[in-house]
Amino acid sequence: MTIDQADGEWDSWALLNRTTGAIVTGGDDGTNSTESMIKAWIAADYLNGLHGAQPSAADTDLLRRMIRDSDNDAAETLYLRRGNDAVIDRLVSTCGLTDTTVHHGWWSLTQTSARDAVRMGDCIADGKATNPKWTAWLLNEMRQVEGEGNFGIVEVRPGVAIKNGWTDWGGYWHVNCLAVTDGWSLSVLTRYPDSLGLDHGAAVCRSVTQQLSP
Repeated sequence: MTIDQADGEWDSWALLNRTTGAIVTGGDDGTNSTESMIKAWIAADYLNGLHGAQPSAADTDLLRRMIRDSDNDAAETLYLRRGNDAVIDRLVSTCGLTDTTVHHGWWSLTQTSARDAVRMGDCIADGKATNPKWTAWLLNEMRQVEGEGNFGIVEVRPGVAIKNGWTDWGGYWHVNCLAVTDGWSLSVLTRYPDSLGLDHGAAVCRSVTQQLSP
């Protein structure tokens, strides 16, 4: 795997084979803030909390805006309804994560590794996170991400279920890509000087996907 890293750049990736459970990892060690990538879990956790009931029209709208448009206000509303930090605690326990830590009261600053990100994707897709009906519904929403968040892995593998995260803060872009299919879950996490722009992170996600050819 070859990634042309800029000065001050950090990159990490993981690919999980959903048939065997094997995970291949590469790049730099450590974790990155999840940013909007965690919204896939917030949605699954919220749906699970309904215990099979149909979400209201208003709640369905919040869920769709959070996934398709990466609406932060919608994510905050659902996160707070389900207990704030408890949402991330359930992520760790339900999906068996080992590198993920809570940032009190701030879902986007949850720290995770690429290895844990693919575990999260697998956990959402295999039905551990919520029941089969809402698992299928959520994956379908993740295939319809629109606008600025529709980049990276999906540009190489069109039609996959995705949830990306991207924020420019502290002088660095934090850009994460997550995709899941029936056969695999792939994550690419990257952090680099903000002068390079969002497109640089998208290009890293594309490059890793092209080289791994999942």
